[in-house]
Amino acid sequence: MGKNSASDTELLREAAEGDARSKDQLIRRYLPLAQWHARHYARTVSQYDDFRQEAMLGLMRAIDTFRFDAGVQFNTYATTCMTNALITHQRKLKRNQEFTVSVGEQDEVFERLADNSESSVLDALYINDLRESLAQKLSKLELESLFYHAEGYSYKEIASFLEVSTKQVANGLSRAHIKLKKS
Repeated sequence: MGKNSASDTELLREAAEGDARSKDQLIRRYLPLAQWHARHYARTVSQYDDFRQEAMLGLMRAIDTFRFDAGVQFNTYATTCMTNALITHQRKLKRNQEFTVSVGEQDEVFERLADNSESSVLDALYINDLRESLAQKLSKLELESLFYHAEGYSYKEIASFLEVSTKQVANGLSRAHIKLKKS
């Protein structure tokens, strides 16, 4: 029987015995599923390759760790392993993600604050000093949450903008308040 018509079970047994061709055949067989999952998790085209690679690593892990006595079909196990790899990668990206308020957006908020306070040269200097002081004392999450909150956005809206939970926004604003109160 050729490798193409071999069942998953046969290929898994051969792969477990070290047959690289059987492992390659399983990878080729499940590649469309890995690609489908990667497309589902990738938010942009540029992220797709990273997510596809993570899905493939999950698939290879599934091939290497599948247990016949577990009472689960390989398809189900492989899908779970790929999904777990993608979720882990997605969480890692969120943890490492730079927050989105740019210097230009911060300047815009400060300009609006200055415009609303019958600005003068002293007000402008004060606002510039305030901006530098805040940037030194607060984390990015705290600073961005504070800017959005000053603009009148709700915790839920801020959480959506920053792609964090409302609890993280509340904690960030609370920490910002404490830090600013101390200084």
